[in-house]
Amino acid sequence: MITSDTPIGYQTGSFTRSYLTEELGIAPSRLIPLPSTLKYVEALSLGPSNGGVAAIVDELPYAQYFLSTRCGFTIVGQQFTRSGWGFAFPKGSQLAIDMSITIPTLSENGEL
Repeated sequence: MITSDTPIGYQTGSFTRSYLTEELGIAPSRLIPLPSTLKYVEALSLGPSNGGVAAIVDELPYAQYFLSTRCGFTIVGQQFTRSGWGFAFPKGSQLAIDMSITIPTLSENGEL
């Protein structure tokens, strides 16, 4: 996900954008600000090939709240920072599988 060109959503006004660009090196052009959980649903449902996003990156409490009202999405992987980030993907997403493998690998080898 870090080196691909797929769009990633984040909460408008959140420090997530700077974390993704400065800490993870994700191109700012890939980041899509989303102002509400309704926009999260819309962007995830559209998917990256239809003007939406491949994933949402948000703080874990916000992601958990979002998922408590939306059963069509899930968090994958383990918590990888003390801040508690969560990733939301459509159920069955190949990207979710990739992230579940990549995040622990980056964490174990010290790159994360």
